[in-house]
This record gives sequence, structure tokens and C-alpha cells, in this order.
Amino acid sequence: MPSKMSSFLCLAFGHRRQRTKVWHDGVDYRAPCARCGTAMVRDVHGEWRPFDWEKDAPPGSQERLARPHRDA
Repeated sequence: MPSKMSSFLCLAFGHRRQRTKVWHDGVDYRAPCARCGTAMVRDVHGEWRPFDWEKDAPPGSQERLARPHRDA
């Protein structure tokens, strides 16, 4: 659970992607915010922003929010 200070930093300065957790979901590059855990997506201009279901989820998609699990 993110601390209140981390959430405040994101509100004040914006989210910061967690570089070690970047992954490609078959459509976009995705990563959580390093401070608060908010799901983020890289846009066509290479900028990172919070994931928005209205804009970023393909039609018919129900769950693109979580990182896929790999079975051993």
C-alpha cells in the first residue's frame, strides 16, 4: 500500500514509472508507478501517463490492467 507521502508526491510532481517492471502487453508498454503503484502506459509520443480504460483498452477487453503471470 502506498504511503500518503508517495501519493502526495505523485499529485504534486506526477507519476514515475518503475523501470524494472516495464513490460509489453502485445499493444503497449506498461509499468506501475514507482511511488503509488498506479498502472501506467507509454503513449505514441513516448511519454508515460496513467492507464485509462476509456482510451487504452482495446474494444472487448476485460482485463489488461495486470501484468501477466508466467507459469513455471
